[in-house]
Amino acid sequence: MYSAIDIPTTFSLIYWRPTLKISNTFFCFIIAGMISFVALSIDTLLPAYTEIKNKFLINDHQLHWVITALFFGFSLGQILFGPISDRIGRKNSVLLGVSIYWLGCFICLFSNSYMIFVLGRFIQGFGIGGPRVVSQAICRDLFSGNRLASINSFIMSIFILVPIVAPLLGQGILFFFYWKYIIVFFILFSLITTCFLLLNVEETLQEKKRISFLAIVKHFKEVLSNLTSMIYIACLGLLLGGLLTFINICQPLYFNYFDVGSRFPLYFALIASMLGLSSYLNSRYVGQFGAVKLAKIFSLLLMIWTSINFLYQINYFSFNLAWFSIFIMISFSFFGFIFGNLNALAINPFGHIAGYASSVIGALSTFIALVVSGSASTFFDGTPIVVIFTLSVCSISTFFLLFTQKLFEKK
Repeated sequence: MYSAIDIPTTFSLIYWRPTLKISNTFFCFIIAGMISFVALSIDTLLPAYTEIKNKFLINDHQLHWVITALFFGFSLGQILFGPISDRIGRKNSVLLGVSIYWLGCFICLFSNSYMIFVLGRFIQGFGIGGPRVVSQAICRDLFSGNRLASINSFIMSIFILVPIVAPLLGQGILFFFYWKYIIVFFILFSLITTCFLLLNVEETLQEKKRISFLAIVKHFKEVLSNLTSMIYIACLGLLLGGLLTFINICQPLYFNYFDVGSRFPLYFALIASMLGLSSYLNSRYVGQFGAVKLAKIFSLLLMIWTSINFLYQINYFSFNLAWFSIFIMISFSFFGFIFGNLNALAINPFGHIAGYASSVIGALSTFIALVVSGSASTFFDGTPIVVIFTLSVCSISTFFLLFTQKLFEKK
């Protein structure tokens, strides 16, 4: 169904936008489920790292490929599924992506070598690039401006329940079953979530576009040439890089340095809950204050907080478990007021190519994040300092880009 909105007063031109037949809340839960495949595929496996290491006879330095391979596939999948969704439709693209994800799951499930397991993780990541990109495109088809930012932030507040619950869920599965049953859970969850989307959300693509290499290059250039969006993409990538740095090393950090043992999922859940709470609060206030203002305010607060803690860390004291957890929790609470807004601001100018734009934005921000987290993780010395330093550098860079944005645009 379509409704006429945004009717200009100067002439009778009607702009059509698809509408929902379900409540916005139900819609947000469905989309949050679709985009949670990435977090679910990462966080649920964290408690199983010891079992994976023993199964494939690898050392701690090789474990990062469990996450890295998935993100490499995810980055590539985002690039391709944007154009595909503009050609075959949003729902068909989700079904295609989830099918590829299932293929990767089955490869991991029956793998007997670490190389095959990593290959399966890459295919998993490539497949879930579809649901991730298409979900964002569906949101852009239906909403725009501050309303889009509000919807995105509310989706994030639901989605963040995944990293809160996922490690606990993984620990529970390990308690009763073999660790590969976690992958069986991936298949079941994605099946149920996909069915909810296909049955309850109508196709939102208004006009299908032909897939051509020239069109892909053209739209890719269009996104790259929009300096405002590129600044938001860079900020997204930097902050995501800081987040991934923490995720990459949190398991050995909490197990070995802080010696929390099986309580690790509880600490992870507590930290992630702060991001969920702040994302929910952002969804309530973004309409009142605007996405740009909130992103700038909380990037400033994040920079001040991380910088102060880094300076104290290198000059006065070492972090204990309580203080480091407080540091991460407050940092993540600031993230919740930034991520959803930056993503909405980055994609907002590209409603006419939402699929292409969503894929480019996702791929570029993921690539930046992989560079940041990959570089930072190589300096991990068993202490929290690399996380604190990386978050400080990324927050300072984000603050600089956001507050000097107009200077770059004038040039």
